Amino acid sequence: MIVTAGPGHLTSRAVTQQAGVATGLLFKHFRNFDDFLIGYAVDRTFQLTTTLTGLPALVGTGTVATNLSDMIHTTPMITLHTHPPARRQTGTHRDPRGLTSSSGGDCLLSTGMSVVVIGAGVIGLTVAHELAVAGHRVRVVADRDAAHSVSAVAAAIWFPHAVTLESDVLESGRVGYERLARLAETAGTGVVMRPGLVRVRRAGADLSWTDAVPGYERVADGVRCRVPVADTSHYLAWLTARVAALGVEFTVATVRPAEPGPDALVEAVARIGGEEPDTVVVAAGLGSGALLGDGETYPIRGQVVRLANPGLTEWITDEDNPGGLTYVVPRSGDVVCGGTGQAGDWNETVDPGAEEAILRRVYALVPELRGQPVLSRAVGLRPARTRRSLERTGRVVTCYGHGGSGFTLSWGDAARVADLLAA
Repeated sequence: MIVTAGPGHLTSRAVTQQAGVATGLLFKHFRNFDDFLIGYAVDRTFQLTTTLTGLPALVGTGTVATNLSDMIHTTPMITLHTHPPARRQTGTHRDPRGLTSSSGGDCLLSTGMSVVVIGAGVIGLTVAHELAVAGHRVRVVADRDAAHSVSAVAAAIWFPHAVTLESDVLESGRVGYERLARLAETAGTGVVMRPGLVRVRRAGADLSWTDAVPGYERVADGVRCRVPVADTSHYLAWLTARVAALGVEFTVATVRPAEPGPDALVEAVARIGGEEPDTVVVAAGLGSGALLGDGETYPIRGQVVRLANPGLTEWITDEDNPGGLTYVVPRSGDVVCGGTGQAGDWNETVDPGAEEAILRRVYALVPELRGQPVLSRAVGLRPARTRRSLERTGRVVTCYGHGGSGFTLSWGDAARVADLLAA
């Protein structure tokens, strides 16, 4: 009302009409209109102060100007507008700041929903970030931190891999490209923009993903383009700190519902946190299916070997290589070389034979890597599903089944989760 009509038009009747409630409802909670405005100011000041308390966690990263700018931009718009009530309440209401309204009717002031996100990989953390930005009270519950999740094994190059290219997937990929490209402009995020080549060996290959990539070029052996690449150790650490700075709490625990299903899941989460959340978001990657009795999830085993970087700056992916899935993704301190794509394989042990085969294919694509020392090796199980799950059932929202596209779809799908909670 202040923005659109000006302070002179800020009356109790105008506010309640804009809110779509009876004028009398406001006076069930507040002595007069001035009392309402005071409560509103205190409420919003508290929220803004809470958001800005995250600034000390950013010391040593980025620049002062960038951190201030980013914090302002991540301050929820809901901080500046009246909250939509997260749930209907009657009787005397006392919020965490000690503001009290008289009994009866619906509360006009709300502190957002209480949400538990299960999973601390790139999907879970990004969902937690977007929900915190939207004004919700968020807790992440996971049995391991991001550094020990499958996300830490990923080459983390923007590219939709092992996921069905439906219209909503492509849109989430587009959003992800734009967000990651902006993060690449900020020091300390671990994200950079790198040029490279997507080898295309099949006639009629689905290239619909190129719509999200500015300036891509179709060449004889594939598609040349410039996409975001994340150094997972830096990016996941940055994202974790960012989420914590927004007030998200973390609990290390394994969620064990009495039986698969939404109701039992909410009860299991309540036992861990001591209170029942308004919403539970399942973003636990490969572990998500067991929580809900979803038999459509399955692993795609991925093995990588990391070599010393002789100075490479361009990546290459070759999904249809006759010898098997192959990719070379240079980072600041190493080159991630892969890989394998064994659907249904739960083996997380490094296979020396598979590594030898990977290196043979890699050397054929990028001869400069021959003779470079092996720095590390790893296996991760990509969380695949016949079709990724992103929907709401009662108090449970699902966001899993991203295959090898977790980094690619994370920001777009996190925004979709926030939309589901707002609906």
